[in-house]
Order: sequence, then C-alpha cells, then structure tokens
Amino acid sequence: MPLPERLTGAVTDDVVDWQHPWWWAVAACRGQEAAWFCPERGQSVATERARVICARCPAADECLAFALTAEPVVVGVWGGTTFQERAEIRRAYRSPTRDAVL
Repeated sequence: MPLPERLTGAVTDDVVDWQHPWWWAVAACRGQEAAWFCPERGQSVATERARVICARCPAADECLAFALTAEPVVVGVWGGTTFQERAEIRRAYRSPTRDAVL
C-alpha cells in the first residue's frame, strides 16, 4: 500500500500497513520521520535526509526490489530512490534495447 503523500510522525508498523516482509524488522527508516520518506514536491532536503538513511540501511536492496514490484505503485523514497527514479528503472528494464545489451 502506498504511503500517504503527507505524513507526520515516525515510520512505524501502523504507518506501513502491508504484510511486513522479513527486512522490515531491520529497516533503518523504522522510527525515523515519515515525512522525509514521502516529502511534498520540491522538498529536496527531506529527500536527501531519506537517502542518507537508506544509504546505511541493511535492507535497502530488498526495499528497492519491493518498491519496483509493488502493486499499486508506491510513492516516496524507497531503497534510496524516488518515484521518478524507479519509473526510469522500470522503463529501462522494459526497454527493447535492454535485451540487445545483455
């Protein structure tokens, strides 16, 4: 389930209410300010704070994989990437030239 666009408080089990994958227990974002991970448009400081936390997270790869495959598509910073960056990753993966490079 996508996070609401505007959040207050910490990222907790109550905020993220999908069935928790194993990596949620070790995610560095737990207990952090939720608004950093789902900032309003143009709030680059919040996005950068989230990226710093993601950079030290032991579950960043699993988090990114979740965000890339989640239905419906999730918003905010997941695995150190923004919604737009994940859209670019999905497009590149589906690109016909990807198979030519592999």
